[in-house]
Amino acid sequence: MIIIKSNDIHLIEILAWLEREERESGEGFNCNHEIIRDSLQKGEVFCAVAGTEVVGFVVHNRKSVGASIDILEVKPEHRRRGIGKLLALDAIKRLFASGAEFITVECAPRRSEPFWRDLGFLPTGEPRRSIWENPRLILVDEG
Repeated sequence: MIIIKSNDIHLIEILAWLEREERESGEGFNCNHEIIRDSLQKGEVFCAVAGTEVVGFVVHNRKSVGASIDILEVKPEHRRRGIGKLLALDAIKRLFASGAEFITVECAPRRSEPFWRDLGFLPTGEPRRSIWENPRLILVDEG
């Protein structure tokens, strides 16, 4: 498996999978298809490819001082194999190498919080604005 910058062909595959996932389970990130499309144009979408199949992707956003990981998704049939961790670690490495001093992530779904904490992310300390707001975590570049 390799992690590469996504292209328009990957985007078509990703969007089809997200539509299918939403239709079949009512879950996933299909509601963010415009964010994914816009981020691809900015070079901020990377995908994990096994053979010729996209099995996961990550969307990140580099800002002036920091960065955020906005979406990380692995196809349901490929979960629990370390693909999400590989995508996250690759994004973290790339964002810190680009000069980001910190990286934030919003834990959506909330059950993803332990995954991010295992990678070293900690609560931002910002108060939640509503009862529906997902936990926000931060990772600071210590190097």
